[in-house]
Parts: sequence; structure tokens; C-alpha cells
Amino acid sequence: MSKVIVSDTREQRNAEVLRYLEVIGQPYVVRKVEAGDYIWCINGEDDYSTVIDLKKDLVEVAGNVAGTKKEHERFKREIARARELGCQRFVVLIREPLHSLEDVQTWQSPKLRNGRKLVSRPPTALYKTMKTFESRYGVEWKFTSRFRAGEDIIAILDGKL
Repeated sequence: MSKVIVSDTREQRNAEVLRYLEVIGQPYVVRKVEAGDYIWCINGEDDYSTVIDLKKDLVEVAGNVAGTKKEHERFKREIARARELGCQRFVVLIREPLHSLEDVQTWQSPKLRNGRKLVSRPPTALYKTMKTFESRYGVEWKFTSRFRAGEDIIAILDGKL
């Protein structure tokens, strides 16, 4: 059986992920993915049963789930598109030094030089919105580091994380 990771061409910040895949000898291709950023291609067929959407940090997540109405709707459409493709598990992998979704409640938004927070929404409100996406749309929230992302992507796609 041939298993190749497909990385979406629109995924911008994935140099560490691709470098990790090269180091461990995991075959991958970079091409358009219909939903999310990473899926398996098994024996030449795209497998959308598990879809991973990699996020840079919680600032990006806040923009997707609690930002403008346009961003919010775009993110919901992506989840719906994944479901239409047969997705049973939609995982948002966030590069943030947290251990669980509950940790979002005490997360502190980074600040600009002028002291203004990048995310004005209180962390408890962001947590509640993320919980709503979890219960309403079946989104799983997982956390990783910049250098563990590749390893975690494989573990999630293999159903081990």
C-alpha cells in the first residue's frame, strides 16, 4: 500500500513540516487539497476521512472563528466541504504552547508595540466559540509546536493522536 501525505499548495508556513517529512523519508506531494491543509493519498486516491487544517497560532484561529463574518463563514464552508468529501474527522492543529482547549481560557493575546492586543476578544469568549465549533461542527482542536507539527500531522492522519 502506497501512502503519501498531500500538503495543500496554499499552505504558507510549512517548511518545518516538509523538512521533517523529508528527514524521516515520508513521501509527500504539494498540490491543491479540496479541504484543509493535509490529507493522505492512498494508492493514488485522496483520502478525506481525516482532514488537518494547520494554523499558525490562536491569533489566526480567532480570525477564522471569531473574526469578520466573511472569515467565519469561509471557515464553516471549508468544514462543510470536507464533510461532503467524506471527512469523518476535521482536526485544527494549532502551533501554540498549550495542552488542551481548556487552556485557551487563560491564553494571553500577543500585543502590538502600542500595547493593543492582536485579539481583542477575551480568551474565555474565544474558548466558547471554539467549543461551539467543536460541538456544532465536530471540529477537534489540537495543539503542537512549530517543530512537532510534522510528527503530529502523521500521528493524526494515522489515528494515533
